[in-house]
Amino acid sequence: MADGTTWDTWSFPLSGGRPELLQRDAAFPTQDGSRLVFVKPFTYTLAGERLLMREPDGDVVTLAQATTGIKQPTVSPDGTRVAYVDGRSIQIVDIEGGDPEEVATGTHVQWWDDTTLLVSDSALS
Repeated sequence: MADGTTWDTWSFPLSGGRPELLQRDAAFPTQDGSRLVFVKPFTYTLAGERLLMREPDGDVVTLAQATTGIKQPTVSPDGTRVAYVDGRSIQIVDIEGGDPEEVATGTHVQWWDDTTLLVSDSALS
């Protein structure tokens, strides 16, 4: 990937119409109703330096700073937490604020339900 590559998040209506730019410089977008959760990518890789959330009023807040590189955020079904990968560390952070907590080691994470994560990693088998 070339230095200076940017990642933007767009909304594409499946019924037709024009795409809408939702957020510049935003990788791995996911959402919780009216809030957009995304990663601010490093310029040299898709993994990012910060996990961010854009509020309905347009304010952007930092949820977490990367240790290695953040990717694959996923919002819990109840909308209260975000799980993400930072290097090979699975982290969870509360959307309303607080420090991230390491909960597992892996390279992919997804919510099963509000209290259970699905984690995959070749080192787990």
